[in-house]
Amino acid sequence: MISGHVPVTPAYPLSSTAVHPITLHWSLMRYNLHMSRQCILFDICLPPRDNIRDFYAGKHWTESDYLKLASKPALDEMLIRCEVGLVSEPWNIYVNRRGGIRIIDVFEKIYDSFSIVLNDDEKKKLNPHKIKYYDRAFRRRCAITPGLTLLEERKGMRRVDLLEGQTVFMGLELSASRDCWLLRLGSSPTLS
Repeated sequence: MISGHVPVTPAYPLSSTAVHPITLHWSLMRYNLHMSRQCILFDICLPPRDNIRDFYAGKHWTESDYLKLASKPALDEMLIRCEVGLVSEPWNIYVNRRGGIRIIDVFEKIYDSFSIVLNDDEKKKLNPHKIKYYDRAFRRRCAITPGLTLLEERKGMRRVDLLEGQTVFMGLELSASRDCWLLRLGSSPTLS
């Protein structure tokens, strides 16, 4: 488990006296062979409710797994930052829930944030040397997305396509500045 003194609400500056030890639920941290109960597989291309499973056992998560609190003590707000697949600046993911953020709240916000269709301004900022990689990721996602592939293609490229296939949730880490959580993504689960 990762623990330490971090702001209760890492997304917003607080006084130096407003700190509490925070421990993330094991499923939100990088897989560790000695500490994790399962190796969670969550591809952020797909909605999390029926998509999260134990990588080794193949067992899908139950509703009670999703509804567990994301941290101890419970956080009402979190800022998660993704620094890969950038168009111009890091993408911020805001998670909030009165009474405590649950694991499913984190996974759903990550999915929702990357499901956003690129706007014209974002499209103009795309790296022209990477268009073929973005397009390959776009076509792959459209093929695996539940529903009609052609319909998904018509909707257009989404933020998740700019990750170039690095769409497997690998965990959250506290930033060096301790003001947000950093989203780690990869192409497949790795052992540590």
